[in-house]
Amino acid sequence: MTNLSSAAAGLLGGLSVFDFTSAELPGEARRRRVFEALVMIECAWANLVWAEYIEHVESIAHPLGIAHHVPLDWMLDGRVPWLNAALITACLALGFARRVRWAYAAALVLMLFQYAARYSIGEIPHGANLIGMCLLAFATAPLLFRDRLQAERCVMGFVWLSISVGYVSAACCKLVATGPTWIRGEYMALSIHNKLVDAFAKSGVYAPSALQDLLAEQRWAGTLFSAAGLAFELGSVFVLFARWRPFALGALVSLHLGIGFILEIWFRSATLVLVLLAVPVSWFAWPARERLASGTSRAARSADLS
Repeated sequence: MTNLSSAAAGLLGGLSVFDFTSAELPGEARRRRVFEALVMIECAWANLVWAEYIEHVESIAHPLGIAHHVPLDWMLDGRVPWLNAALITACLALGFARRVRWAYAAALVLMLFQYAARYSIGEIPHGANLIGMCLLAFATAPLLFRDRLQAERCVMGFVWLSISVGYVSAACCKLVATGPTWIRGEYMALSIHNKLVDAFAKSGVYAPSALQDLLAEQRWAGTLFSAAGLAFELGSVFVLFARWRPFALGALVSLHLGIGFILEIWFRSATLVLVLLAVPVSWFAWPARERLASGTSRAARSADLS
């Protein structure tokens, strides 16, 4: 196992995004722990939501992922998805408590079955993909590294790499599909009108916001917003560089907020992850600084009394 850890550290250390040698910053360990808790809560919640949906699925119409290799009809029993969700939650809890090194890996495998059964009728959104990649990082790192700090830093390196590759790939797909004309305001107006029609069909109320009206009617404004979104996705390559990472993550957060307010598509899990990672690590160090300050003052008072 030691040889495997050394080989993994040597291989990943060649990528600048995997940092196994620098000193630990104040608050860094606390932020990693909060980030881990957020990912596990989002994973547990997603599997509960999927279990509720699977209850109404009658057959696997569109095999997805693992469903190409393993029949999933047994997952359509109304009790099985809830049992699977409970097992996943238990594995996530064991992994978070550091009780079983392979607990996150088991949760990941079970989650693949839940995901494939949920999206077996052809609708395949990508809202949970970032959370799934984060779980993949937490699942593989403890199996590669016995040292906890090295494993945690491997997780963060994998997350940075996943964010960068994922968003740059999204931008490239847009450019491959339509070329630079993707940013034209006409496309933005069409997307806004489609979403407003969907909302009207559900509520019977056609009530675009002032921002939606502006972007739909003023083509230059729609073009400007689309160009900014595409630039932010392409700029996610800077997530790989520690110096520029906060700015790139902040741009991605603003991208998701813009999508939410304009197209009313909210990627809650991904946005929460990006917000947490974009927050300066020093924000998580203040309790330690407070304890240090109080300890220093107590030591000073003791010195004065003596």
